[in-house]
Amino acid sequence: MDIPHKPGRSITNLAVRLIYKKREYIMFAHTKSFVSILALVLLLLAGTVVLFAQAAEPEENFEVELTVDGTGVVITRYTGNAQHLRIPATIQGKPVREIRGFGGFTSSLVSVVIPEGVTSIGKEAFMECMGLTSITLPASLTSIGDGAFVDCKRLTSITLPAGVTSIGYNAFLGCASLTSITLPAGVTSIGASAFEGCMRLTSVTLPAGVTSIGENAFML
Repeated sequence: MDIPHKPGRSITNLAVRLIYKKREYIMFAHTKSFVSILALVLLLLAGTVVLFAQAAEPEENFEVELTVDGTGVVITRYTGNAQHLRIPATIQGKPVREIRGFGGFTSSLVSVVIPEGVTSIGKEAFMECMGLTSITLPASLTSIGDGAFVDCKRLTSITLPAGVTSIGYNAFLGCASLTSITLPAGVTSIGASAFEGCMRLTSVTLPAGVTSIGENAFML
């Protein structure tokens, strides 16, 4: 355990580096005594799990444009290289309303957390994100666009929020590892080839309110 400290100064803003069971933990603490730092270390050693919230990705790693009404922004491209990505809820002071522009640029992406306030996963938003295994969708989401997750071949499951009403054309085309998807009661429309090529998807429960299912929507 390394605790940086200069003699003659009070112990504040300490960074504690702890290697425990071959895993490294970094803890930052604003404290006036070494005892508080020691208490944090002892909690870890006792098996207490301390979770730190994943920070949102810096705004400068996103290219955006205004929504039609000018009240929010649409992410049009991601320029970072994170594996585990938390998208910020606001960019340039405006709420993020739609996600696009990750397809083809983010081969490193493994998991994504989309913030509350986003209502649409746009056309081809995560197309060919081959390494993507997990995505967390917000309760505010209402639509999955055409080709949104085309060829996300490692995506194994996805839960659509209750507010989703439409799933676009080719939305999950070629998601060969997808074994589970929960369709909320509010879904009314499933586009053509939406789940085509999802060879491991053995069963889907269709909500009673579905009024439109496109051609080859569930073709293996």
